[in-house]
Amino acid sequence: MCVANVYYNQPILKDITSSFQVSEGEASSISVLLQVGYGFGLFFLIPLGDKINKKTLILSLLLCLFCLLIAMAFPQNIVQVWILSVAIGITTVSAQVIIDMIVTEDRDIPLY
Repeated sequence: MCVANVYYNQPILKDITSSFQVSEGEASSISVLLQVGYGFGLFFLIPLGDKINKKTLILSLLLCLFCLLIAMAFPQNIVQVWILSVAIGITTVSAQVIIDMIVTEDRDIPLY
């Protein structure tokens, strides 16, 4: 569900275009910015799982994501949507931290 936030906007881009009276190119930038944010999150936040407690990181990312998704319901212009899109993309990497946590914890199990 976390990673799906990157793709939820694609079916409604036409509606976003009409709601904010912007061009299709400006509205489609939302999808690009979400992917860019996701890339930044993968690059900068996933390694934090090696430095800090993974459970704390996951809960922090999910709390931030929750707040950002609520904020996304109230933007006044397309620039706010773009900024929130990047931030949402960054915080959706919690699923990758969960996967890393599972793989890391499985290493302690002896393979007989």
